[in-house]
Amino acid sequence: WKLGTWPEADVRTTKDGAIVAFHDGNFKRTVKSPPPELANKGVKDITFAELSKLDVGGWKGEGFIGRRVSKISDVLKLMTGKPERRLYLDIKNVDLNQLASELRAAGVVKQVVFTSTDYELIRSWKKIVPESMTLNWMGGTEAQLKERLDKLRAEKFAGITQLQLHVRLNTNSTSAEPFDLSRGFLRSVGDELREHGVIYQSLPWGVAEPNVYWQLMDLGVMAF
Repeated sequence: WKLGTWPEADVRTTKDGAIVAFHDGNFKRTVKSPPPELANKGVKDITFAELSKLDVGGWKGEGFIGRRVSKISDVLKLMTGKPERRLYLDIKNVDLNQLASELRAAGVVKQVVFTSTDYELIRSWKKIVPESMTLNWMGGTEAQLKERLDKLRAEKFAGITQLQLHVRLNTNSTSAEPFDLSRGFLRSVGDELREHGVIYQSLPWGVAEPNVYWQLMDLGVMAF
């Protein structure tokens, strides 16, 4: 937020029903030296009290030792009364009605972007919280993306406020295309999304070079 960005929290539910900010399905990667009994378990298998004991920062470096998992309700409190603070919620495993209730309690429904690859989940969410922003993100080959976009097109992109395509640099040295998705395809998607009032977003996978972002902006991408 201090950098002016919209951060993201992946959301899961503990065994006792607490919605928390946690990405992975288990603790292998992000809990340093987890107890043997937790090696193959994840958020859904333990209570919030148990989860709160785990260090989820040390794997990143000494500067993060002692970091704990946050309840999403505590994150939302930091947004209350601060409309400039926005947050992407990437849905992993939550009850939609419970999540909606926590957003309404914090008064931040319009500050959150409900994020998923699952279009039907997005449609279900919009029935519960029609005023919420949404992001449908997708990766894959150009052929796979065209198939997924056809399904959204049939629904006139209903319920979607942002759409994100994953883009990778082209490793084929004989191709004139800079990305794994053709420039013609990327440009046409942007043109169509603008017609429907959908924000066109891209995630350039594993890339930090400004030139890549400039090229994507030239092709019509509006956000990253």
